[in-house]
Parts: sequence; C-alpha cells; structure tokens
Amino acid sequence: MTGKGSLYLTPIEEVSAPYLFSLSDWEIRNIFSKWLYEVKVKYNDTDIFVNSDHFVYEHLEALNTEQNNINNSVGYESGSNILHNKDIQFIRESLEGIIEGKVSEVLDEENIGYFQPLNRIKIRFPPVDITIQEPPKLLVVSPRDRIDLIETVLLKTDVTVDEMEELEDVITKQFDLSALILNLGGIATYPSILPPDKSLESFLIVTAHEWLHHYLFFKPLGREYWTDSTMTSINETVASMFGEEIGLKAYRKFPERVHPVLEENSSAMSHDFDFRKELRETRIKVDDMLNQGQVELAELYMDERQIFMDDNGYYIRKLNQAYFAFNGTYADHPASVSPIASQLDQIRNASDSLSDFIDKVSQISTHVEFLDLVDRHE
Repeated sequence: MTGKGSLYLTPIEEVSAPYLFSLSDWEIRNIFSKWLYEVKVKYNDTDIFVNSDHFVYEHLEALNTEQNNINNSVGYESGSNILHNKDIQFIRESLEGIIEGKVSEVLDEENIGYFQPLNRIKIRFPPVDITIQEPPKLLVVSPRDRIDLIETVLLKTDVTVDEMEELEDVITKQFDLSALILNLGGIATYPSILPPDKSLESFLIVTAHEWLHHYLFFKPLGREYWTDSTMTSINETVASMFGEEIGLKAYRKFPERVHPVLEENSSAMSHDFDFRKELRETRIKVDDMLNQGQVELAELYMDERQIFMDDNGYYIRKLNQAYFAFNGTYADHPASVSPIASQLDQIRNASDSLSDFIDKVSQISTHVEFLDLVDRHE
C-alpha cells in the first residue's frame, strides 16, 4: 500500500483533521534511521546483537511479546540472553537488517533493481529499507451506490475503535459515503513501515511488496498509480505477485523453524468454512444489489454476512462498500471481481523470468497499454 499527499485538505480530510497522520514529519524522523543504526552497531555496548539466521525466530517472538510493553520494566528470557526494554529497539533494528539483507540477496539472484553507471559496479536502487513499527491507519471512502475507491486518508496510529466508528459515521451522514478505517499490513513510505505482529514469512513478503512500490515510483506504472482505480489495482496486484515470489524465496534461505511461533490468522477456526469463496459470493451479490439501486438492502446484507464471517472465525470489524473498494484493489483478493490478476498471471507465465515480467509491466502507463500487453502474451 502506498500513500499520497496534497497541499490542500479535501472535505474528507477536513473532517478527519484531528486524526491526520503527518507523512512529512514521519519521514523527517525516520529517513536517517539506518545510518544511526549502523553507528550503534559499530559502537554497541549491549549484550544483544542479532546477526544470525539461527536467532531470527527467537528474536521475532521476543519482539512480538515485548512490543506492547516497551514502556515498562518487564523482561523476556530468550535462550542465554535476557531481553530488557532497552534492547528492544536494537533487536528490532537488527531484525530489519536481516530481513532487508535476505530480500536484497534474492533481488541480486533475480537481477532486479540495479543500474550500472559508466560500466562500473552495479548499484541497487532503491535500497531495501524497512522499519518495524505500528503503521498509520487508513481511512477508505467509497460511494454507497457502487463499490469504488474514491479517497484514502492516512490517520494516526493511536486512533481508538470508538473514534474510528464516530468518524466513519460522520462521513456517512455528512457526505452519504461508505467509510472504513482499517489497519495496514504495510505502507511504502521510505523506509517502508511494517507492523510488528507478523511472522517471518509475512515480513519478507511485505518487505518485497513495498520495495517494488519504491522501485516502480521511477517507472511509468508507478507514476500512474493514482490515475484511476484500474491503474491502482494493476500496481497493487503486481506488487502482491512480486512480494509472494521474492518473499517466499527469501524465506527458504532461513533455517527450518525449531520452535514454531503463533502464525497470523490463528483465530480462524479449522474446519471446512471457505472464507475466500464466501467473501467472493458476498461481493458478487452486493454488486448485483447495488446495480439494481438496492443500497439499503445491500448494506443490511453485508451486516448479516459480517456476523456470519465472525461466527466462522473470520473477524471483520465492518463489512461495507469501502471494505470491498479497498480490498478489491488487490485483484487476487477474494473481495475483487477484476480479471487483472488472471491477466497478470498470463503475462508472468509467458515471461522468461521474474525480471522479464517486471521489465514489461513496469512500462505500462494506461489500461489500454496493459490490455495490449495481455493480448501479446496470449
């Protein structure tokens, strides 16, 4: 996920003003974080130094355990080391370095993201750079009479559930729009922000996903990200495919897990309930209702389906048009009804390599150019 900014506040941003996240302030505080980390590594006097693949799982578990207790004195014992609060930031930065290194290693192998000035040494651009911390929340807005992502607004990380619901209600009543505030799985600031509550596999996948957004920023595809919902969807779906492919290759470079940690989505019940199928069917029926002008009926149906999903172990705080508008941007998500994912699969399968695939799609600047590319790879 990427964010955009403007010199002027939109009406939605104006009503959200108390909660707006300042991207410029965040960048100023974080852009040089890796330089500071390198200095700390050189002159470090702590007993904790995370530089080995074999310790990654332990320290990930320690980080996840401690991330909500950074401001108190509770310690965590891991192997022969005692991890105190003063060590948490250093551990986090060390993990960031390991994750960045593994993703960079796979990018090297795939020959992606390099330029070679004056026939000299190859330089990766942009460098892989992440920070593990709570990302801003995202306000998503869609019309009520159709599913269409018309605006997104970054909000502060500490917005409460009550404040989220109050702001969503204000937007619905004042503008007659569908609104949803959600947690982001990652955002392509620089460095990218990744939330702490991820497995190692997810960290690597999201790191690669967000890095591609950085890379595409300098290509036609990335520059046209905000042109319309179709170009946004092509960007996000390419990044999802790329993240999975690079992230899984990076994950296989780590030693096999000896002490498994709790994976994400563990709250989902282990039975025959097919979440993807049910969500896709919900999307199709909602589209049909909205096309017939049955807005209130569609909203009642989504409320019922949200309870149904929750009863089957898949918690969705609010299922509405904005939910489908945001998640539908990822064409490989069950909330999407777009053919873009299968079209990109077609191009990927006909490409000689992942590098070849990225070279092709990165030059797309319009939907028409994308369809032409699809036709050439039938």
